[in-house]
This record gives sequence, structure tokens and C-alpha cells, in this order.
Amino acid sequence: MKAVETVGQLFRTHPAKWWGFRGDPYLWDEMAHQLVDARLPDSYSEFAVLLEGTFEGLTGKKFSDTGNPYIERYAHGGMSDGLISIRFWRSKAFPLLFKRFAATFDTDV
Repeated sequence: MKAVETVGQLFRTHPAKWWGFRGDPYLWDEMAHQLVDARLPDSYSEFAVLLEGTFEGLTGKKFSDTGNPYIERYAHGGMSDGLISIRFWRSKAFPLLFKRFAATFDTDV
């Protein structure tokens, strides 16, 4: 049995000190909650589709979009209040989650 059984478990530890904007930690937590019971997919491509679909469902923005969408429910004060950095998710958060996903397998995915 794998130590990690669900996608939500991959979100347990927040990224260390490098969020894009103030809304990003709230999106991280909401994605974790949304995927808490989702079984780990069998492939890297299925995992990518799941993450991108969850991102798009929660933000209303395509993962391929540019810019920094404002999500009102993530607005809790500060200069980048409620903003999501798609760049952060593409360059930091998703690669971290893909690395954690790959580590759940004995071989490369």
C-alpha cells in the first residue's frame, strides 16, 4: 500500500515561503479540500488534467490564461488581496505537486 492514497494528501505541506500573491494560499487550501478524497490517478497526464480542471473550476480561469485573476472569496486584506498568480501556479505550485505525485510511484510516471 502507498503511503499517499489521495490527491489531497499531496497538498498537506504548503510551499515554503514563495507564494505568488495573497490569494494563492487560499486557492491551495481550497484545492486541497476539493481533492481531499480524490484517488491518485494512474498517470502523470491524468494528474495534470485533474489539477488543471480543479484550478479552472475554482478560479473560473483557464490554466492557460495570462494575468492575475481576482477571486473575491480569497480577499482578506493586503496589497495583492484576492489575487491569484497563474505564473506562480505554473512555475512553482504545479511542479511541486507533480514532484510529490511522481514520488508516490516506484518508477517514473
